[in-house]
Amino acid sequence: MPFRFRSRLLLTASLLGFALLPSPADAAGSAPDPAPIKLIVNEQIVKTNTAPFLDNGTAYLPLRLSGELLGCLVSWDSPSKTFTLQYPKRTVKMTYGAAAATVNGQSVPLSGPLRMVDSQIYVPLRFLSEAVGSKIWWDAPSRSLHLKGNDEYIKRSIPNDRMWLSRDSGDLYLSKDESSPAALAGRVEADFQGTVSLEGNGFFLNGSVITVVDRYGADRSRYDVYSLLLHDGKIAVQTKAGYVGFMDHNASFTQIEGPDGLTSYTILTDGRTAALYDEKALPAKTYDMAELAGKEDRYFLHGIGQDYMIVRPMSTGLLTLIDFKDHTVTVLADKLLSGKDLEDAYRIPSNGDGLVVAADMGAGQLDFFYDSSLDGKDGNYERLTYLRPSYEKERQSLPKPRTVDELAADCSSKTVKSVSMQDADTVYISLNGANPNDKASIATVCGILKKFAAKGVRETVAKVPDDQFFHGMTISFNQGDGTSLYAASGSKLVYGATGGKDSLVLNDSAAVKDFNALKVLPFMDISPHPIVIGQTVHLKGNNGGDEPSGDLIVCWTSLAVKSTNVNLTIFKGKLAFGSFDVRFAMPAYGTKPDGTKVKLEPGKGYFTMKAENGSRPYLVELLPPKSSS
Repeated sequence: MPFRFRSRLLLTASLLGFALLPSPADAAGSAPDPAPIKLIVNEQIVKTNTAPFLDNGTAYLPLRLSGELLGCLVSWDSPSKTFTLQYPKRTVKMTYGAAAATVNGQSVPLSGPLRMVDSQIYVPLRFLSEAVGSKIWWDAPSRSLHLKGNDEYIKRSIPNDRMWLSRDSGDLYLSKDESSPAALAGRVEADFQGTVSLEGNGFFLNGSVITVVDRYGADRSRYDVYSLLLHDGKIAVQTKAGYVGFMDHNASFTQIEGPDGLTSYTILTDGRTAALYDEKALPAKTYDMAELAGKEDRYFLHGIGQDYMIVRPMSTGLLTLIDFKDHTVTVLADKLLSGKDLEDAYRIPSNGDGLVVAADMGAGQLDFFYDSSLDGKDGNYERLTYLRPSYEKERQSLPKPRTVDELAADCSSKTVKSVSMQDADTVYISLNGANPNDKASIATVCGILKKFAAKGVRETVAKVPDDQFFHGMTISFNQGDGTSLYAASGSKLVYGATGGKDSLVLNDSAAVKDFNALKVLPFMDISPHPIVIGQTVHLKGNNGGDEPSGDLIVCWTSLAVKSTNVNLTIFKGKLAFGSFDVRFAMPAYGTKPDGTKVKLEPGKGYFTMKAENGSRPYLVELLPPKSSS
C-alpha cells in the first residue's frame, strides 16, 4: 500500500543558509555539472549552503535540510546509524547503508542509497518527499529541482520545531523531543480564514500556552487569537479573542503574592475577560477587563498583579493601568511621555504607544520599557518608572537607602536576609541569612561589600541596557533595604545595577573570583544509575528554593511512545532551604495529579522536582525489578 499524506513546506530562506555551492563531483560520480542545480520549493527559489546533486537520475539533498523543508522532526541515533523523521501520523526510519527504509514500521525500498558527502548524510529526495506526501520533479532545461507540498499542517520556520497544526481539522500535534512521534494534543475549535501562525516556548510543560493567530480580511487587519493551555500534554482549556487594526501580545503567566507566598498562574483572555488557572489547569479567578476599565472594548492583557492590571484597549492602543487599590484607571502615556512622544502615541494608535511592561519593583513602583518611533531606531529602549499614587504612604514609610559604607559595616549573616544571583533567566541557588549552612558564603558577600567601602573608586563604565535582563547579585537586608552588584569586563565589579557615569567600581580580581564562585545552579545527584525498581535510590541536591522548610515532590515521566507515565509522583519528602538528601525504595507505581495509581514503565525518562524557579528534567533510565530467583 502506498503511503500518502500531505505536508507543509517551509520556505524561510534565512533558515536554510546562503548561496548555492557547486555540486560535488565525487558525490555525483561523474563530471561536474555545468551549473549548480536550483532548488525551487512551492515555486520559490530557496538558497542553501549545500547544493542538491544528481546521481544516476536520483536527486540528493542533505537529510536534515530535507526534513526541515518537508516540515519533519529529524533525529540521529549514532549506535545504529539510523535517522528518524517524525511527522503527524508518520514515522520514517532510514539506516545508513540499508537498501530500504521503514514508514510506520513497514519496509519501503529506497530510490537510492543514503550518501555521505563532506561529513553530511544525503538522502534520495524523491523517496522522502513521497513518504510524506509531497511532489518532486526535475526540469532539465533550467536545471531546477522542484518540490511542491500543500498546507495541511502549519509549522513554524524553526529547525526541529515540535508543533504541527492541521489547517483543515484544527488538530494540534506535539512531540516531546526529537525522537518521539507527533502525538495529538487536541483540536483547536477554529475555522481558519487567512494566514495562520503558531507561537509557543516549545517545552509543552503543564501550564504552557500555545498561541495560534489567524490573520485575515481584505486588508489583513483582522486577527483571531486562540490561546491553548496545556496540561498532561493535552489542550485543557482554549479561548478565542478577536482584534481589528493591530496585533499585540497577551501575557500568559503571572505570580501573585498571597498569605502563603507567591502563587503561579497561567493567564488566558478572550479580549474582554482574563482568567487565571492554577497548576491543575483549573480556573482560579476571572477579571472583567471592560468593566474594570469602565469602557466597552477589546483588550490586550499585559500583566496582572496582586492589586492591579495592565491592559491595552484595541480602540486606542494606549497602555492602561487599572489600580484595584484606589479604583483608578490611568493611561500610562499621559504619565510617562511628553511632547512629541505623547503626541505620537495619540496620533498613531495602530502602532501603540511604544510602552511595554518591564517589572513590578514593589512598593507601587512599576517599570516600563519605551521604544520611541520618532528616533528611527527599532529596539532602542529607555526604562521609565511610574509610582502608583495608591502606594504613597507605604513609600514614605520605607527606610532611606543606606550608603555602601553603612551596608558594609552592618553586613553579616544576622543582618542579611537573602542573596540572590542570576544571569538573565538563569537563576542560581540563593543564600539565606537564616540558613546556618550559608554563613560562610554570606561572609564572602560581606567581604566583597567591605572591599567596595575600602577600595571602591568612581569610574565611568558602560551603561547596562534598560531592556537587558539582570546579570549579577542582589543583597537584601532584614532592615528592608539592600543593593546590587554585577561583574564588568576587566576583572572589576560594579556597585548598583545600571552602570554609567560615576559608578562605584571595585578593581579586585580576587573579589571577582569570589563573586563568580557563588554562582551555583540548582542540581540533583541521582545514584545508582540506572535505577532498578524496588532498589534504594539516593537523591541529593537543591531545587533553588529559599524557604526554611518545604515539600519535596519528585516526579517521573517516561520518554516511551504513548506512555501513561507522565508527571507521576514517586516520592514526597521535606526540604530545608531548598536542600534535600533522601533515600527511598524506587516504587513500582506512581501517582497521577488526580490521585490515580499508575504502574511505572521501565525505560528512559526523567525526574523532575517542584521548584520556585521552574522544574528541571534529570534524565535517568529505569530498569525492571530484579528476579527473585
